[in-house]
Amino acid sequence: MDFLFGQRDRSISTPQFKIIPPVAPAIVFQRLPFALVFILCFLLRVLHLASFHSYSIAVMLRWYQSKLAKRPILTASVTSAFLFGSGDVLAQQAVDRKGLQKHDFARTGRMALYGGAVFGPVATTWFGILQRHVVLKGTTSTTVARVAADQIFFAPIQLTCFLSSMAIMEGVDPVERWKAAFGPAYKANLMVWPFVQGVNFTFVPLELRLLFVNVISLGWNCFLSLMNSGEELELQGVI
Repeated sequence: MDFLFGQRDRSISTPQFKIIPPVAPAIVFQRLPFALVFILCFLLRVLHLASFHSYSIAVMLRWYQSKLAKRPILTASVTSAFLFGSGDVLAQQAVDRKGLQKHDFARTGRMALYGGAVFGPVATTWFGILQRHVVLKGTTSTTVARVAADQIFFAPIQLTCFLSSMAIMEGVDPVERWKAAFGPAYKANLMVWPFVQGVNFTFVPLELRLLFVNVISLGWNCFLSLMNSGEELELQGVI
């Protein structure tokens, strides 16, 4: 399992964590524009393709909805695992341009594992809770309340789980990773996700909301993966 979880000192019974240097906030926000530009370009490309392949897309959506109806958690987990891993591939190949020989497959595996085992099932459950329990008199007020709940409660908890679980799988100190990266990550989150979730809760059916989030997350997960890799930033002479 060292392929996914990194190397630890096996000479003693308790795990030995190494302390990582803090992630420079300036670098985090140098990476953020790429994520935003990628999201915008991806959406424009999807809209362009949809105009020429509307029938094929409709067939694919019906197929996906049928899988969601039969096995919602499994379908959400597989979707999230694939797209979380894809976000890391973009981070390593489209941004860092490592090439296949230098690609960190363990890092991609960790991202996919988190997406499939944690984010997919948890986000599916969370969207259901919002749909059932956050209902106000007006459509606009309901959307605002759901976005607020999502950003105040779900977003910080999800970021904490992501950073700490990645740190544990990498064999580094999760507390130090959280202290270094949570503030910049949550600030970046507030610059992107309130708008995305506003669109999601207003226009997207409940059963497709996780898919919508996962597609948008291709750019966001690329950013998270870059931010999470503190050692990579150190090698670049940034910190």
